[in-house]
Amino acid sequence: MEEKILSTVILLPLFFLLLVEFETEAKAIDLPISPKKYQDMIHTGFNTNWFKRKNPMRHYSEQIIKDVRDKELGIDECKKDGKPCKHSLRKRPDKYNRWTRAVVNAIRNKTLTGSNNAKRILFLSSPEKTAVGLPKIDPEIYRNASYLMAEWHIYASGPVKKPTSLKYWTGNGDGVGKENVRIAIKNGTNFTENTGLLTYFAEWMPQDNNGGKINESEAIYFTRFFVKEIRKAKIPWSLNSLEKYYIMGKGKWRRRPLTIEGQQLNMSKILDNIIELMPKRP
Repeated sequence: MEEKILSTVILLPLFFLLLVEFETEAKAIDLPISPKKYQDMIHTGFNTNWFKRKNPMRHYSEQIIKDVRDKELGIDECKKDGKPCKHSLRKRPDKYNRWTRAVVNAIRNKTLTGSNNAKRILFLSSPEKTAVGLPKIDPEIYRNASYLMAEWHIYASGPVKKPTSLKYWTGNGDGVGKENVRIAIKNGTNFTENTGLLTYFAEWMPQDNNGGKINESEAIYFTRFFVKEIRKAKIPWSLNSLEKYYIMGKGKWRRRPLTIEGQQLNMSKILDNIIELMPKRP
């Protein structure tokens, strides 16, 4: 019997809940999925700008999901709206932990949310976005909890040419660029090794989405190295974002170059390089 199960809730520091749906075969709607199994099921995919649309169903359809699936990728249908928050929890780990603890307890409370949430997988977002902030999550929140995972990310707007940035990349990345990638991923794997909490890399992109300083060749060098490294770490990820690779209104993949911040990029070629190196779905 095939059941559609809403399996995860991602707790983000900006008072935002990210819900991820997927379909799986199950004998009962309350059949629990372990974080390890779910980490494998998340695999790789795209972020989308669902919540930026006033009428999202005019832009997103079942065919889009099928097209993405044919590329051996998945689709994460939710994305932060990017608006600044005056009360960001990133600067206040104490507030982050109080809020996160309260939300986790509320979701697990049968009286408040029903009986299906005791074993629902919840994602705890890093207080500082990157894996560096993961240790700031109060261990009491996830200690002895079997159905929790952590979310973190870097390169959400792509690599940059600023030498002092942790996202710095130039040319083929030899030296600092590649080391930045290794360190970023190592911070995530170290957290899992120290705590047992598995993680999910929520968003990244190969181009410099803000400054347009990374050319196509550099974007491909970065892409190939990043995908290889995160594949070795066995961390699932989402590519930011689907609209850069797929023409939503026409329901087809981009073939012509796309100009992003003044930089002309063949996104189809970049995507081919990603697909070539990413792990195949089981």
